[in-house]
Amino acid sequence: MLTAICGCLILMAFGQRVDIDNKRMSVEFAKCPTHYVPEDQRTFVVELVGSSGIDPEFFYDQIFINGWEQVDEDANAKIKVSAGSVGLTDPQEVKRVDEKKDKEGNVTSRTNYYKWTQGGVGKAAGYVYGPENKMAISKWEKKQAAKAAEEAAEKKEEVNSNPFLSGTSAGEELEDAAEGSDRIAFGDLTRTYSYETSEYTSSTKARTALLNLTNSKLSAFRADYPNDLVNSTNNFINGVYGFSKGSDYVKFKVLDSKKHPENEMYNQATDAMFKILETKKWNEPMESLVSDLAPIIEYFEGVKGKYSSDDKQDVKLKSATMWNLATLYYYLDMPDKTTAIGQEFVRWGEDEKDGEEFIEMGDSLTELLSFHNITQRCYVR
Repeated sequence: MLTAICGCLILMAFGQRVDIDNKRMSVEFAKCPTHYVPEDQRTFVVELVGSSGIDPEFFYDQIFINGWEQVDEDANAKIKVSAGSVGLTDPQEVKRVDEKKDKEGNVTSRTNYYKWTQGGVGKAAGYVYGPENKMAISKWEKKQAAKAAEEAAEKKEEVNSNPFLSGTSAGEELEDAAEGSDRIAFGDLTRTYSYETSEYTSSTKARTALLNLTNSKLSAFRADYPNDLVNSTNNFINGVYGFSKGSDYVKFKVLDSKKHPENEMYNQATDAMFKILETKKWNEPMESLVSDLAPIIEYFEGVKGKYSSDDKQDVKLKSATMWNLATLYYYLDMPDKTTAIGQEFVRWGEDEKDGEEFIEMGDSLTELLSFHNITQRCYVR
């Protein structure tokens, strides 16, 4: 009898086991500009210089700053773009050796394959002159900046090792040829292109194929250049003064414990949360989104209170639920609630590092919204 009772208790304990998995998704939001400018001062003028051959009127018509008005004169800010024409970089030969081996591993034949690669580059730079009003960087932003610096270093290494970009100015800081001392931002707008031939067993044939492609590819590069430069310019200047599309690859917690009594409802809640968040757009208001997510938030708050014992399995479920709540509040632009969850983590004494990070995230978002005089990170025309 005692053995049977112990067996039942073990099965009951196993049925309450909590396994937590991570699931990530992309969540959109409006990135705030580097500089805040009052609404009544948001006018700008554009100037294109250099030997690009791009029609200035076409260029001016395509340039925009979200929330700003482009004017012909008496502007509060000036956007200057210096762009050269698109040229070709030195071609590179790439050789590949294909070996055939027998069962013993001995090489029985070798075939050399050749192809040629070539790149195109249009050197360009952007300069912004106008009001300078940058928010002080927060602890959270410093961490994000450090991550971005690491990614930029990796990207620069890719440029240096890319045969298409060898010998070009891509990735290097361009000379500041713009006048005046009131420049507040500089952007490398250089555009790069590349193409390659098919593989041939003859280097000469591969080289001939490259020469046959050169004129058509250069023409294609030059045809793409105006629109590419417009896009890179708009991305650059909207980062300085205008709102732009941003997204984070966000981590949430899901319950993977089929025998746990909360499993079905918890997974229904997280599945619905993912589907609703997929509809979140950086340039649409969030009122309906908040309304749709309210029952899920209410459910998570209930789970947090229900599983608040010191039992190890309850602790795991409560911690995962608090993570989901804090993350949801952050991307719904409710920073006070994100900070509050972080503080609850710290008081609780479980996953305190997560709590400290949520506090930094919430406080940073509070500062950001206040600095830009907005309540939500969404840009609605």
